[in-house]
Amino acid sequence: MLGLRLWMLPLSAGFVATVVLAIVVITGPSTESPSSAAANTPSDTSAPAEEPAVGASTAAANPAPDSLMAEMPISSIVTPPGGTSAPDFVGIDRWLNSPPLSMEELRGKVVLIDFWTYSCINCERTLPYVRNWHEKYSDRGLVVVGVHSPEFEFEKDLDNVKEAIVRLGVSWPVATDNQFRTWRSYENRWWPHKFLIDQDGQIRYHHIGEGAYEETELHIRNLLEEANSDVSDIPLAGVLTLNQ
Repeated sequence: MLGLRLWMLPLSAGFVATVVLAIVVITGPSTESPSSAAANTPSDTSAPAEEPAVGASTAAANPAPDSLMAEMPISSIVTPPGGTSAPDFVGIDRWLNSPPLSMEELRGKVVLIDFWTYSCINCERTLPYVRNWHEKYSDRGLVVVGVHSPEFEFEKDLDNVKEAIVRLGVSWPVATDNQFRTWRSYENRWWPHKFLIDQDGQIRYHHIGEGAYEETELHIRNLLEEANSDVSDIPLAGVLTLNQ
């Protein structure tokens, strides 16, 4: 959502000029939102504000471009050590594309949890990259789980979600989190927000908003290699553009 902020600027003792400064802001607490993040925050009380997300810190999200371009190549990256156990999936209304999953049964796998909602344009712009990772690494031990936490009432409708995941080409497991219980377990505040969890169930990396695609993929590869999965034959990146 867009908002306007107004300031009254006194120019002299004799008169006051009103200067209207229009600043595009993304709905959410201005004191904590990344200054350039292409991300969205809750606009109602269905998902109350929480503290910053648990897990390893990460770079601020990048602004949304008109088309998604390949980022500058990164030769290598160090994935921070763990320290926070990933919460389990709780309060899930329905599982789509998969039977119910738990963090316990996913031990030994590398898990990418993507908090999203289908009418969020920032979420939609990240999906080609999530799809690319799912297709390249699912048989090497990566499990992608989309936690669908709706911003609006119509996004709670199961038929709408089913139609959206077909239309958007989401073939990985999707957990509908209409009551925001899993969202709150991860102390989340953003759409989209991605968490990477290692084979031992530890949160090792997270990223808010769009961008950092090659960085995220390098962390995926690092964690898969830690789990003794050889990914050296898989080329890095592969998504160059997305026509809107």
